[in-house]
Parts: sequence; structure tokens; C-alpha cells
Amino acid sequence: MRLQHTLLLLTTAFTVVRAEIVAYEDCGSKLTVNSVSVEPCPTTPCVLKIGGSATMSIVFQGSENAGLPGDAEVQGIKWGMNFPFELDAAQICEDIRPSCPLRSGRWYTYTKTVSIASWYPAVSGTIRWRLKNTNGDSMVCVEFPATNGDSMVCVEFPAELGY
Repeated sequence: MRLQHTLLLLTTAFTVVRAEIVAYEDCGSKLTVNSVSVEPCPTTPCVLKIGGSATMSIVFQGSENAGLPGDAEVQGIKWGMNFPFELDAAQICEDIRPSCPLRSGRWYTYTKTVSIASWYPAVSGTIRWRLKNTNGDSMVCVEFPATNGDSMVCVEFPAELGY
């Protein structure tokens, strides 16, 4: 047990050193979120390089009341539309440390790397990351600003236009 705690602390410390903690909005989490980090993300909004990848980590506190862990869902949001990011394996328990089941009061780190497809358009928007239970309800839901290209060419419309 002591070895598991040591490994969790080392993994979390390594993740925090390499990744940038980002400002996020909670979008309906049932669990307590401690922090959200993205690597690479040295600026706000996070610049997610087209053709590259980004690693997302969410530190949250478990609770049996949130339901059984199901799948993760990642979306880009722009112009009132949701654009899904494809995950190689959406099952949450594969990417949580310490491993499932979730126990009340224990802290967990969910870490996932996603590819930024070369065919994605260069736009600025919001990333929504949801960890859902087996009923499809949000256990964790966070949003943060991002762009997926050179900020000089990203399309950003004035808010008064409604985009």
C-alpha cells in the first residue's frame, strides 16, 4: 500500500512538472476537481498543435455516490457546435491512478493523450472533457480555452456576432 502511494505521488509530481495547470470552468462535475493540467500548454488559451498531441490530467476526489466509472468524452466547442475528439480507448478506468474502483475521499489522477488531427480547422474555442459514469452522467466535466493552430491564423469572431 505504501508503494502505491509513493508511486502516485511521484506520478502526480512528474505530471505537474511537465504540464501546465490551466484555468478551467466546471460544467457539472459530481466529484470535487482539484486541478486540470495540459501538456504542452504554456499560454492561455492552450495551443494544441495540428498534427501533434496533448496530454490532459485531471486530479479529482472519488466518491461512490457518483456511480461506476464509464467512458471519457472530449469535444471541441465552437460556433455553438460540438466537435468530438476521437479517443483510442475511452474507458476511464484504464487511465486512472490509483486504479478503479473509486473510493470516497481518495484522490485520483486521470491522464489521457489525444491526437490533434491534421484535418482539424485552425480555430479558437473551448475544450470540454467529461468523465462519465455507466449511466452517461458527468462525474467530472471541465472546460478550458484552446486553439489548435498558429494563433495568428486562428479564426476568432467578435462575441456580438453570436459565434
